[in-house]
Amino acid sequence: MMKTFCILMMLLFVVIVRAQDSYDFQSVLSQQTSSSSSGGSSLVLKYIFATSGTPSSITDSSGNGHTLSMVTDYGSPASETTLPSYSTGAIVFTSNQHGSIVSPSTLPSATSSWTVEAWVNSAGLTHVLTWGDSAGNYVLCEINSGIYSDDQAGYIAGSTTGWVANTTYMYAWVYNGTSLSLYLNGSLVAGPTTHTFGSWTGNSAFMASNMAGGDTSGTIGFVEIFNIAKNGTQISTDYSSGPQ
Repeated sequence: MMKTFCILMMLLFVVIVRAQDSYDFQSVLSQQTSSSSSGGSSLVLKYIFATSGTPSSITDSSGNGHTLSMVTDYGSPASETTLPSYSTGAIVFTSNQHGSIVSPSTLPSATSSWTVEAWVNSAGLTHVLTWGDSAGNYVLCEINSGIYSDDQAGYIAGSTTGWVANTTYMYAWVYNGTSLSLYLNGSLVAGPTTHTFGSWTGNSAFMASNMAGGDTSGTIGFVEIFNIAKNGTQISTDYSSGPQ
C-alpha cells in the first residue's frame, strides 16, 4: 500500500511540473508575440505615406506622438505620391517645403544609440532628417550624391559608392554611442567612424531641411528611427523586406 501511495505522489509531482512548464512557455510566447506585434519598444518614430494627397500633417505610426507637420515656405505644398520602383507611398519635397517633427525632445539623445532608416529617391541633395538643438548641436542624416552624415562641426562620414541619381535606395544611419556606420541598400558603405556628438537640448527636428532652414528636394518614403544601434544583419533584413 505504501508503494502505491509513493507511485501516486510521484505521478502527481510530474503532472504539476509539466503544468508549470506549460504555463511558463505560454507566458513567454505571449510576451514575445506582444512585443513583435507592437513593433518592439526600440521603435521611436515611423512615418508611412499615402500614394496621393497634400497632407497638412503625417501621423507618427510608432504611437509616440512625433507628428510630422508640413510647412510650405512658398508655392505649392508637398504632395504624396508612389515611391519610384515600389508600390508604397512617399512624399515629394521641392525645396520650398519641409516637415517639422513634434516632440523632438524625446528623440534619441546625443550620447545614446540610434538607427535611422529611410527609403529615398534623390536627384542629388536631400536632407532626410535632422534633430537636436537649433542653437547648437545636432545630427544631420543627408544624401549628397551618396549617403552622408554631418553635425554642427561639419562632415562626419559618407560615401558615394554605388550611388546613382534618381534611384530609390534604402539608407541607414547607425550610431552606437561611440561610432557612426552608414548603409546603402543593406550594405555597409562607410564607417564605423568614431565620433562624439555635442550634447543638445532636443528642441528641434526636421525632415527635408537642416537646422539652418535649408530646404531640399527629394522623394522620401517610409522613415523610421530606433533607439538601438542595429547590426549589419538587421539592416540587410530590413532592406530585403522592402518599404512597409
